[in-house]
Amino acid sequence: MRKLIIAGCVFWGILSEIALAEVYRWVDENGKVHYSDKAPENAAAVKSNLTVNSERRSQIHNNQKKPSLQKANFSVLKIKRLFQRKDFNQINEVLEAYQNQAEVDITTENKLFSAYSAFELNSQTSQDIFSRWLVATPNRYQPYLARAAFYYYQGWKARGSKWAKDTKSSQFRSMNNYFSKAKSDIKKAIKLNPKIVVPYCYLIGMAKAQGSQHSADSALREALKISPATYIVRTHYMDTLLPRWGGSYTKMQAFWESAKPFAIKNKKISLLEGLPIYEAANIQMSKGNHQMAESLYDEALQFGDNERVYYKRGKNFYRMKNFEQALVDFSRAIELNSDEGEYYYWRSKTYHKLNRFGKAVFDIEKASQLAVHDDRVQKYHDWLVSQIQVRGAVTKNEQEIKDEMSTLIQAINQEPNDSRLYFRKAKLLLAQNKKQMAIRDLKKAIKLNPEEIRYYLLMDDILFKKREFNKIIEYWEQYIALKPFDSRAYLERAGTYYHQHDFDAAMKDAQKSADLGNEKAKRFYQKLKQMNK
Repeated sequence: MRKLIIAGCVFWGILSEIALAEVYRWVDENGKVHYSDKAPENAAAVKSNLTVNSERRSQIHNNQKKPSLQKANFSVLKIKRLFQRKDFNQINEVLEAYQNQAEVDITTENKLFSAYSAFELNSQTSQDIFSRWLVATPNRYQPYLARAAFYYYQGWKARGSKWAKDTKSSQFRSMNNYFSKAKSDIKKAIKLNPKIVVPYCYLIGMAKAQGSQHSADSALREALKISPATYIVRTHYMDTLLPRWGGSYTKMQAFWESAKPFAIKNKKISLLEGLPIYEAANIQMSKGNHQMAESLYDEALQFGDNERVYYKRGKNFYRMKNFEQALVDFSRAIELNSDEGEYYYWRSKTYHKLNRFGKAVFDIEKASQLAVHDDRVQKYHDWLVSQIQVRGAVTKNEQEIKDEMSTLIQAINQEPNDSRLYFRKAKLLLAQNKKQMAIRDLKKAIKLNPEEIRYYLLMDDILFKKREFNKIIEYWEQYIALKPFDSRAYLERAGTYYHQHDFDAAMKDAQKSADLGNEKAKRFYQKLKQMNK
């Protein structure tokens, strides 16, 4: 893409007009391609059909790479678990390693920026962990920058996703409060390490939300002093130039032109050239013009593999009910960035539409861990899991079980300390009637997370069918020692005592559960009392 207006330029042709998308593409006398919000004044606009013919579209779609299973050494989920375990020294070292790697090789910067998305946390209790982190390592910049990321995400969540005119003033006040805290931590982090670039993305994002283009410009300048060939910071900045944020396609094109010389050092910068077309595609999709949107997404991908374009084109295919093609695009987006919860969320929905329930559940489990801040993801997770539980194993055919098991084994190899994976594997083994193997994986799940009642409930179910009541009681004793106020645990143990005909012990546990407010336990206790009369 070239500079929009060149003094003395005589236009010899206009190739096409994207009328509905409100962005124009034209070529000057030197063969340079341009994009602008309006048609050139010196020539009549000639409308051309942008629809890619079916043969070309098929070629574009079929030539896409298949998703691989390669991941960063430390995924976002691993960093989240280090945070929950309060392994602060290890987190510092991991984040420092990514920082050093990005300084040496700018093409790896996406791993650095993704690492800090691990602190996109929902729970306010996380603030206590951040405080402990700062006390443990007061001279490291990482805890300040991580907490800034946390406040940044909290600010956006407080604002909501509606247009400014539809957003309450109280939401803006809450947003600004979080942003103020984020800026304070960013200032401290930069003081401790002036070479870090990540905070400038947050500063640009906050400037966009607060309508301060001047602040966004300032943050960009500082970031480029540190990392002239950064692509990630530039993508955040270009978002401030979108027409819906007060910018224009003209400004987007001019920004790409200024960045182009640095594409030699970082080829991802070339992706910026396709962003005006990508935005035009988004507009068409929002209007329900899915065929036009598809054509524009296809064109945007001619500038290179962009995860955002694959993701949005996948959504467009999903809305067109072309679920197979949507699956290809979501998988490609995940291959390019395996730490984005939104991609797993949409692929899960797609798998569900294709009746591949095992993979749908696996993806939504991953999405719910990555996007803990997103209520929409969490609600869909709960709904889908409940649907699968109602359907049961009968929804899984032999090939689906085989595919899901293969996916689980690969995931466990990459995330060996994730208790959820062993739990999922145990349930899958039960669907194959492999009880002993299921028990083995459940034991691993319980060892990794001994406070998760679902694991004990499944163990109870398996051992009950084997009539191993004493072992069931041992597991509930282990759980109750950790969670002494969980009424469900006492009720379950009461049921086990009941089947052992130890009615006194059953009554004691039922009463304890009832005292903790369990309504089922109250009814069970009354039943036991009647039996003892």
